[in-house]
Amino acid sequence: MEITLAHNESKTVLGLTITNISGGHDIFESGEDTSFSMVEFRADEVETKTVRIAQGGMASGDIYFGSYHIIVLDVGRDGDVIKLLITKLDK
Repeated sequence: MEITLAHNESKTVLGLTITNISGGHDIFESGEDTSFSMVEFRADEVETKTVRIAQGGMASGDIYFGSYHIIVLDVGRDGDVIKLLITKLDK
């Protein structure tokens, strides 16, 4: 299921609660830049986890959290909006 979260927004999808906590923008010495967001994942089966997701120069790969597979589709400028694809894996 694809979801979009604005800054400070939370949604629960397939039993997983996701919160877009904060964001920012990094510029590297090479001139490359990236937007990022701090995202919190909560589910009954595992401890809450906060991760930094990014796009551009430090793009995030797939995230596995408990029985969930999360793919980062987009991180807006300064993490103002993020798009994720959430799949619940078979146990």
